[in-house]
Amino acid sequence: MFGALMESGNLGLPWEAFGGAFKRTFAKKPKLIPLNLKILEAGAARVR
Repeated sequence: MFGALMESGNLGLPWEAFGGAFKRTFAKKPKLIPLNLKILEAGAARVR
C-alpha cells in the first residue's frame, strides 16, 4: 500500500524516505528489510 501511495505522489515523500523508514523500523529484525523493500517496490510497480 505504501508503494502505491508513494508512486501516486500524494504523500510528497521521496523513495528514500520510505526505504529509510523500513530500515529503522526493522533494525532489530534485519532479515525483514529486503522483503519489505521488495513489497514496497511491488506496490509502486502496480501503480506505474
